[in-house]
Amino acid sequence: MNLLAVSEKYRVAVIAVRDKLHCYELDPFAGEIVTGKPAKIVDLRNDGSDVNNIRLVKCADREFIVTVDFAAHVRMIYLDDLDRDPIKFTNEYAWAADNSTWSVDGSSVPALGLPPRVVVGSNAHSLTIFNLETG
Repeated sequence: MNLLAVSEKYRVAVIAVRDKLHCYELDPFAGEIVTGKPAKIVDLRNDGSDVNNIRLVKCADREFIVTVDFAAHVRMIYLDDLDRDPIKFTNEYAWAADNSTWSVDGSSVPALGLPPRVVVGSNAHSLTIFNLETG
């Protein structure tokens, strides 16, 4: 389980705490957190479900934090605009008794013609690939 991600590009450290993200500003020279309190707390709008994993994902020239949780919510948070509503996906399979989502990764390989995508895995023992080009 990973609940910490750091973006050097946007100089932010992100820690998942229950159903929210605590975002801390990083000192551009020392690489340390500027203050002891979060600069911003982001509500994931996921019905209070605790986050299981987070990952820094690069799509084209942007970086996002992607979160997954017990209730199969997948959220993409814009690091260049923490106040913007997250991109929302659901990782549910009707046939599965438990869709709790635990793993997350993403990639973008424009040179090979591969679109940006996020991949998540769950207790349903299935992988879901979200193509970010087509939604």
